[in-house]
Amino acid sequence: MMKRGKLFIAIVLLIICMGGVRSGVTAAPVERSSHVLLQIPNIQGESTVAGYTSWIELSEAEFSSQIPLVIQGGSRAAVSFPKEDDISITRQVDTASGAIFRKHLMSINAGSSSNPYQDWVIVFLNDSGVPYLKYTLKEPIINSYKINNKARFAPEETFSINYTGITATTWDSRGIPSSISYDIAAQKIY
Repeated sequence: MMKRGKLFIAIVLLIICMGGVRSGVTAAPVERSSHVLLQIPNIQGESTVAGYTSWIELSEAEFSSQIPLVIQGGSRAAVSFPKEDDISITRQVDTASGAIFRKHLMSINAGSSSNPYQDWVIVFLNDSGVPYLKYTLKEPIINSYKINNKARFAPEETFSINYTGITATTWDSRGIPSSISYDIAAQKIY
């Protein structure tokens, strides 16, 4: 009897971990109420948002920052400089995709006279097209690129952007911007 009880619990946990019992009902797709756009100089996107026409439309932009913390027995915690990870981008394949892939392949020559660095901008807009968050990336390169056909309507591409510096700008409810910058090489916050 004890073995059956453990088996039952194991099966229930397995079902929970797999996402539960599936029914024939599926949820309707959720409409996104904001826009995430990327501007890469000399690459035309398909955005039609006023003030951001021809920017590259994104499905997701994921950014993370970590401050390493070291705690040694009997002493105070020590922190290190922020560790900036790359920014991961996911988007549906469109007319800009070929140029984005080319930019990835050209990353080996980034900073050369034939491929000079130019700032890239990622902006998050509300449903009225007003910005509330903007990242400006210094000396960006696409360090990884992949494409998949898991999307329901069109293939998706995912790529990661590395950079040497970043400026984050936010706007308050009155539209007043506030910025902070971090130079990764110099390990300085401005």
